[in-house]
Amino acid sequence: MTIPNILSDSSGIHKRFDKWCVPFLGADASIVYRTQRHLHEAGHKRPVQFKPYVKIGSMAATIAAVFAGVLLYFMSLTSFTRKLLLDHPRIFSLGFVTKDGPTETVMNNTYYKFELFGEGWARGEDEGTKPNKKIAVKVSGLNPGYGATVSGLVYSAITILKEKDKMPATGGVMTTGVAFGKTDLIKHLYDNNMKFEVIDTDCSK
Repeated sequence: MTIPNILSDSSGIHKRFDKWCVPFLGADASIVYRTQRHLHEAGHKRPVQFKPYVKIGSMAATIAAVFAGVLLYFMSLTSFTRKLLLDHPRIFSLGFVTKDGPTETVMNNTYYKFELFGEGWARGEDEGTKPNKKIAVKVSGLNPGYGATVSGLVYSAITILKEKDKMPATGGVMTTGVAFGKTDLIKHLYDNNMKFEVIDTDCSK
């Protein structure tokens, strides 16, 4: 079966909303893909297509970020260069990473933001036609590394203990979207300073 309106695979570095978008090479895309594959196979729902990017302010900064990523990759290939990275993180990160770690002040003033832009159809409309609905959503908060991550882990554990009846009965290894999709985990995170906001329903500008 051919699914119409497949997201193009050619979206590399591109400009959007006056910012340069560089493909993000983390695990996010794989996790979303596995979640959507499960939802499609279990509930016959059209899978959401997803591509993550890092948004950078200028072309010069974009080139620098790509160069740094390539350098990091090649330096991670041998034990000698890996040791250099581990022994001198401040030098190779231009001061962004140190052995001392961030101070409390820095952590409590570090802000994170994820913006998600979606396209689709009004309920009941033909998915073979061009998408006619758009939405922009923002997830944001403070202290991503030592605050939000810890909150996510703690409330995930609490959810497993208290809302097991809302989770897949089979158990096993599964993505967070599959495991917690029908639980109140998002509400718990929202109540603990992680914001989930619809910021626009016409994000074509």
